[in-house]
Amino acid sequence: MFLLGSIYNVGHGVDQNYTKSIQYYKQAAKLNDYNAIYASGVCFASGRGVQKNNSKAIEYYERDADLGCSDVYFGNFMLQWPKC
Repeated sequence: MFLLGSIYNVGHGVDQNYTKSIQYYKQAAKLNDYNAIYASGVCFASGRGVQKNNSKAIEYYERDADLGCSDVYFGNFMLQWPKC
């Protein structure tokens, strides 16, 4: 599922489609695929395929961190950093 989401995200051999991409990421995230959980957070943080939602992105990042993924800490930190 994560790989299908990535294929649609970059448009490798298919038309690029962010909406389909996040759908596959979310399906894989339900199976605790940490790559898909992180990618879902990135989609919500950037607004690719979904309405931008930093709170939702943080939820995905925190879930990924709970599974032991250390890559997520930077994205979560940046979303919570105070804006000047």
